[in-house]
Amino acid sequence: MKQLLVASIFLVSMVSQLEAQVVGGTAVYEFLTLPASPRLSALGGSMPSVRDGDQMLSISNRALLNPLAHQQIDLNHSFHLLDGQFGYAGYARH
Repeated sequence: MKQLLVASIFLVSMVSQLEAQVVGGTAVYEFLTLPASPRLSALGGSMPSVRDGDQMLSISNRALLNPLAHQQIDLNHSFHLLDGQFGYAGYARH
């Protein structure tokens, strides 16, 4: 009985130690969810359903590609916190 008590205390202490070693966020590669379009960034990542010539909106919703975006080239470069940078280049042919 004493061995069972010692073993259970040992296991409980190990589990609490394992949880204490978790450092960082809850997911890996969260930077991939950053919006590439400046318009989407300004709207807080919410996807507007507008029908205009903005080809960069089609990153989130392919149904927004239309003849207005025919042969359009988009380039974007963003600076993020702590010296992080990312860019996007896109071409639309309808």
